[in-house]
Amino acid sequence: METTETKILIVEDETLVSLHLKRSLENLGYKVSDTVGSGEKALNHLSEDTPDLILMDIMLDGKLDGISTSEKIKNKHKVPIIYLSAYSDNKTLGRAKLTEPSGYLTKPFKDQDLKTTIELALHNFKSEDKKDKDYGWILKILNSANCPLLACDPEGVIQIATKSIENLFEVSPEKFLGSPLESIIEISNPLGNDVNLDVQQNLRKRNMLYFGWMNIKAFGKEVNGASVILQPLINEDKELIGGALVLKKKEEEKMEIVEQNQLNNNLCELINQIVKPALDIEMCPWCKKIYDPNQKKWVNIEIFIRQKTIDDTSHCICPGCATSLGLDLKKIKKDNLN
Repeated sequence: METTETKILIVEDETLVSLHLKRSLENLGYKVSDTVGSGEKALNHLSEDTPDLILMDIMLDGKLDGISTSEKIKNKHKVPIIYLSAYSDNKTLGRAKLTEPSGYLTKPFKDQDLKTTIELALHNFKSEDKKDKDYGWILKILNSANCPLLACDPEGVIQIATKSIENLFEVSPEKFLGSPLESIIEISNPLGNDVNLDVQQNLRKRNMLYFGWMNIKAFGKEVNGASVILQPLINEDKELIGGALVLKKKEEEKMEIVEQNQLNNNLCELINQIVKPALDIEMCPWCKKIYDPNQKKWVNIEIFIRQKTIDDTSHCICPGCATSLGLDLKKIKKDNLN
């Protein structure tokens, strides 16, 4: 963000300090949206216009000091706040830390210190805002995939928990957020021996881990017979941005394999009944293409049947597909008869 585009709100109850600060900001190339002398006036200003950054005096006179004002602002607005103070006791500093300010300047300060603090605050805020938006977008995709997953940052702190995680542990996804992954998830093998994921080290080395048939425990709820995958997450610049812990109950994996094999068997039986003479058919279980030894290439099932028989294939729609597509088979048949 360029300094000429940056709007800054000054919240300072000492008039001379406020005027000096306004002049310094303008000399540095920033735009001062307003100068107000109380927390109440600051809240009124934000109800009409949101600045890019706020310089907030901690020791404001009135019902709301700078810290209380910041708390109210953060409840409604996303804007970085830098605290200004000539002095503060430990209790005040403790309160200030709880509001997670974007910076802190001790009066008096030089213009260069002011600019450096502002630029760092804007940069960090922009990065965090982008990360929040990225996480929100990723979470929508993962939730739609119905996959029990926990995503953490490179330090192993959980940032994303999908809705499906609640089905495993009967705990809302929000309870996982902000906690170190290894402090929440306990993994042991069927013999009862603990399994150490060593999340930070394996992510740093970019190791992918897979454990089959494990016992997983979180918030007192244990899930037996599950697979565990720890996958490093790398961005387009090949930088490590975190890791994903994927959890899957074995019966779900077994069901998928059984359904896949059953589908393959049904297709092969159908083809064997149609194709003359009977052939030793090789079929890909995923794309359902068949290897034609004569052409020495993989072809679509429909093409394969047409080439190997004297009859062409006819097209129709089954009741299941018709329902999923919202089609009325009875109406279609009636229209065709007419």
